[in-house]
Amino acid sequence: MADKAISVTIPPPTMGWNTKDPISETDPLYALEAVNFFSNGGTVDARKGVYNRNTEVGTYIVSTIAELALQDGSLKMIGISQSTVYDTTNPGSSPTDLSAGGTKLVSGSEASTLIFRNKLFIKDLTGINDVWYWDGVSASITAAGFTGPGGDDKLLYSINSYKSRLYFTGNDLSVWYGGVDAISGALTQFDFQSIFTKGGKLLYAGASAKTGDTQQEYFVAISTKGEILVYQGDYPASTTWSLVGHYYGPTPVGYRSFFYWGASLVLITYQGVLLLSDILSGSNDFVFLSDKISGEFISALTDLPAAYSNAVCGVFCPNENLIMINVVRLDLFKTEQFVMSTINRSWWRWVIPDMDFQHLAIYDNKIMGGYIYGGSAHGAIYQYLFAYTDVTPSGNQAMTLKLKSAFNYLEDRSHVKNFTAVRPVIYQSGGLGLTLGNDVDFSDTTATNTETDTTTSTYKLYQPLMGLNGIGRCLSIRIDGTLIGRRMSLQAIEVFYTQGGLV
Repeated sequence: MADKAISVTIPPPTMGWNTKDPISETDPLYALEAVNFFSNGGTVDARKGVYNRNTEVGTYIVSTIAELALQDGSLKMIGISQSTVYDTTNPGSSPTDLSAGGTKLVSGSEASTLIFRNKLFIKDLTGINDVWYWDGVSASITAAGFTGPGGDDKLLYSINSYKSRLYFTGNDLSVWYGGVDAISGALTQFDFQSIFTKGGKLLYAGASAKTGDTQQEYFVAISTKGEILVYQGDYPASTTWSLVGHYYGPTPVGYRSFFYWGASLVLITYQGVLLLSDILSGSNDFVFLSDKISGEFISALTDLPAAYSNAVCGVFCPNENLIMINVVRLDLFKTEQFVMSTINRSWWRWVIPDMDFQHLAIYDNKIMGGYIYGGSAHGAIYQYLFAYTDVTPSGNQAMTLKLKSAFNYLEDRSHVKNFTAVRPVIYQSGGLGLTLGNDVDFSDTTATNTETDTTTSTYKLYQPLMGLNGIGRCLSIRIDGTLIGRRMSLQAIEVFYTQGGLV
């Protein structure tokens, strides 16, 4: 009797990258490799590209990007390269040196920035320079003239706000804060040293949630040791000020390891990415957003030198329903982005050839939630998620694709299967170009079976019948190869096989 011929249609791995579960037990909706793909559920799509928005932003690394929203609704963008602050609002044109009046940073370009009273405040993270601000109109940045540690404001670091006051971290466990709506003048010190038990210094001091959240807003102080203090009240010298919580979390990576997802504060730590609200729940069993990629995430940050810590940062992009984390891969001598869908919390790994991003920021947030911009080591600012081609210093670059679904037993763990063919259901523009293959019973190869169609350039549905090979109980479908200037969306996969005997 002939072997029974069967076809099974399976969904693409919409739940994304999974490096945590054993490969023999990983849900088929996950992927064992997921490079330069993304999904918000339903389909798996090749990511969009990047392009060079501003060239020649100085001659060094662009380590800080920030947006300033003015009262008239217009937007401004700055980029900081080495010791100079530039107005980079107009794409494609030469940036304007806002430091031309002699107010250059003494050294370094990594800065903490904050919009406060329609001004963009800038504080370098080296503790060397003064606090500066830009109103979006003046030809140069202005010294704020705060008086803090040492009689000026140089020995301040990160900047945040809480209930209409500016708060700065110092080089210890103190916070320095100003008056209501004050943009200059004397700062007042509040020392947490007697309350923190693990030492270190402050990395974050400010609001627990974005202003406007319906829940109560608290003041949060987070140390380099992951220790967290939570206060309620108006400000430290107020009679309403009181300590309401003392928590111990994992160690944050650096000064720029904090960002908001909506109203929620997100922490990037050496153990993973998590919400502050999960720490404040009181449970020691933290639920990391990055749980499914914990091994890769921790590996990327293992033994990260302090000099690289502030390149580890994150942004939430409502426009694309994603969170992007910039990580430094010293083992690969470059940066990569770990990207999470905020719809289904799937994770994906994005790699751009010939590109190292030192900072990420959202700009143009009045348009559907904004777009992501990256400051590069090439002295330029790039826009992420633009078209379908990577335009880098080396020109248009092909996007390397790797998608390997988890091994699927096709609901039958008992029988051996002879895999014969596969029919992907896939949309592409610019004609079909697909390299697809399969692994059987936990093997790991590279796809070589290529299908092309150059008869049309429109975005259309393709269902090519492609050969498979291998005999075993389970298989993984994989896509390898490159893509340039093409949109791709994997909808479903039909697998053909003949059923053999029992194992």
